[in-house]
Amino acid sequence: MPWKNGRSPRNDGNRQEKTTMLRRKIDTFIRNFYKTSRNALLVTGARQTGKTYSIRQFGKSFKSFIEINFVEQPEAIDAFKGARSSRDLLLRLSSLTSVPLIKGETLIFFDEV
Repeated sequence: MPWKNGRSPRNDGNRQEKTTMLRRKIDTFIRNFYKTSRNALLVTGARQTGKTYSIRQFGKSFKSFIEINFVEQPEAIDAFKGARSSRDLLLRLSSLTSVPLIKGETLIFFDEV
């Protein structure tokens, strides 16, 4: 819907529409966390605030990115039940995806846990 002046917020009539990424504190936090630690990171917060988007964007910097969404892939819940070690977890993960697991080059993202 146009504004009162007849222009829309995306097209002000004088310049082409620009797409810009909103810089979020979480983006910087995730990058800094990864630089200083290779441990798992639990990201929590209010719904619809860009947590998943930020992690997906960060995932683009890896050779391999695996996302398991437990709401969209309920079979993943059973697949990970009883996993006793990181090796066991990775073996089970490889049965859920065709994305290669590259040591030191793969980001694994568990969403909607």
